[in-house]
Amino acid sequence: MNPRMIPPRPSDKGLVCSLAMHGQIESIVWDESQNGFNGTPTNSPVPKYPGFDLTAASSQYVDVGTGPTVVKTVAMWVKMDDITANTDYPIDLNGTDFLTIVNGTLTKNGFAAGTQVLYTDGVAAATTITLAKWHHIGITDTTGRDASDLDIGRETGNYSSGVVAGVRLYSSVLTAQQMKTLYDLTRWRYSI
Repeated sequence: MNPRMIPPRPSDKGLVCSLAMHGQIESIVWDESQNGFNGTPTNSPVPKYPGFDLTAASSQYVDVGTGPTVVKTVAMWVKMDDITANTDYPIDLNGTDFLTIVNGTLTKNGFAAGTQVLYTDGVAAATTITLAKWHHIGITDTTGRDASDLDIGRETGNYSSGVVAGVRLYSSVLTAQQMKTLYDLTRWRYSI
């Protein structure tokens, strides 16, 4: 008898919110961490495997509302439609602490105090995003942020155009190796 091979999974240690977005029904995005931070697709974003296709001009985003009170790592997958003509807003924790993609460069906004490291495709301090290609982006932060108004694809009246998926928030700071492992273990879904 051969033992069944179970594919490796990213660590759930410290995971406080997981919005996979693949296989979701249109009216709710379930928090797979089972902590109850479900999202509501707003202004009819189109489910597009493995996530939601957002259009900035239509003010589309996923509204979670009150999220986890301590977030030290943010990780998600994005595939941007346009990286030169506008700024995209893939995630906003609270109206102050959010990530942007400006002219193809991942940027942090807010995140005062503490030490932050940006990640692209599992590489620390890498910030380059290319057009119409899936990228795993994230930030680690030694200061816990309160995701008191969590939005995916929006920051206070500013929006993203592209597909978003695989949002994971942790209450712990993932190491560089853990961020690389998270990228490696999830990238198969995003045709890399």
